Amino acid sequence: MLLECSQLIYTSFDDVGFRLLTSQKVSAEIRQFFTDHIIHQYWNSYDPPEPNQRAVYLSQLNRYSTLFGWLFNDGIDDMGRDNVPYFIAYYLKAELSLRHLKTIFNILERGPLSLIQRQKVPGHLRYLSILESCPYQPARLGVKISVGRRDICSTLLDRGELLNLYAKVSLKKQESPPDKITLTFQKSNLQNRSLESHPQRSAQTSVLLKQNIESPPQYSLKPHIKPDLSPTQEANQEILFPNYIHREKEVKVLQTTRDLFSGVLEKIHKLDDSAINIRQLVELIQAFSVQMNEQVLTIEAEESRTRNMAQHSSLRIAEMARSFSHKIRNTVVDIEELIQFVESETHEIAHEIEVEQQRVVAKVQL
Repeated sequence: MLLECSQLIYTSFDDVGFRLLTSQKVSAEIRQFFTDHIIHQYWNSYDPPEPNQRAVYLSQLNRYSTLFGWLFNDGIDDMGRDNVPYFIAYYLKAELSLRHLKTIFNILERGPLSLIQRQKVPGHLRYLSILESCPYQPARLGVKISVGRRDICSTLLDRGELLNLYAKVSLKKQESPPDKITLTFQKSNLQNRSLESHPQRSAQTSVLLKQNIESPPQYSLKPHIKPDLSPTQEANQEILFPNYIHREKEVKVLQTTRDLFSGVLEKIHKLDDSAINIRQLVELIQAFSVQMNEQVLTIEAEESRTRNMAQHSSLRIAEMARSFSHKIRNTVVDIEELIQFVESETHEIAHEIEVEQQRVVAKVQL
């Protein structure tokens, strides 16, 4: 898979000062976003980073616009100003996927493909096509991105949230060894003092003087290995060369202090990374809590709507029952009236039949 990217570079050029350079297809909206959310966000001229510090960043304008790159403190410009920023960014104009994100992390760790010289402003910045495996020799080293940060960014991307990552590292200053120390001796005075004070050690003293005057010891911060000496030789060495022994102890103390300090710095960097991971984890937990609250509110709203529907249904059923009962009562009344009407009609018909029978009987008698 190829990652197709445009370039943006912001730094100070000779004779023209600070300039923002971009590839041809970079829009004004992306230029403004790069200026406001990356340059102004990560560079403070009044409080610049250390000269030996480098950083990486990844920021999204939207799901289809992603900027990622490096920040270097690039030393002195042509006007003699210290702490000149060098921002280089790659712009991906495509929907960011997890596969894209993994490739971007690998690129940030490896470093930029190339850098332009600040002595002359180039005519244009070329369009880049980067393979997923990043098989190129970087112009400068990038910054290692921890597994925790990678996982958090992947989770946020999976949830559809925009990413905003910044990670930095300070190069350890190369410690130069201390100045070489040459021990010079006044042979006559030292020999006289040693022979007069310790006549029984004259032979040993002569050997030590010859060894140390012809080949004076030198020091560096490398671990010092002492030769195997007998107790008598060690005593002679301390008596004859007190400065030598004192300096050796100082070097050991300095080396131990340096090792301890390096260990402390390393732990501080690890704690810093852990603190960042914890903060990002807290943000994830807070976002999850907000979503849970929204889900609870939704459930409560559904329950309320269900209760209202149930209450409304109960009212309608009760109303229908009352209406049906009223209709039944009316029907019963109508039936009773019909029965009374039938009884009345039956009574009248029976009366008419009786009258007709009487009339027939009267005619028969005549």
